[in-house]
Amino acid sequence: MKKFDDNHNHPLHLPQCTHLIPSQRKLCQSQALNVDIADDTGISLKASHDIISALAGGKENLGFTREDQKSYLRGKRQRNLQYRETGSLVRYF
Repeated sequence: MKKFDDNHNHPLHLPQCTHLIPSQRKLCQSQALNVDIADDTGISLKASHDIISALAGGKENLGFTREDQKSYLRGKRQRNLQYRETGSLVRYF
């Protein structure tokens, strides 16, 4: 005979750590704009992350990690590169 127990049998995430769960991390449009501006002006990744998190009232209020910021910038650069390559090929032919 099997019995189902619907009570949680493991601790849930602490509220101060939920911003680190991958499903909860994302850059909103205004944060992405701040990241883009900081990158365009040559501010380092760490410094720009620190500034943006200070504006948000702390890293726990930011909603993304430095790795997420790095991934966002990498994806943006790859999209720009692909577009330029495609545009160059179209112009060539």
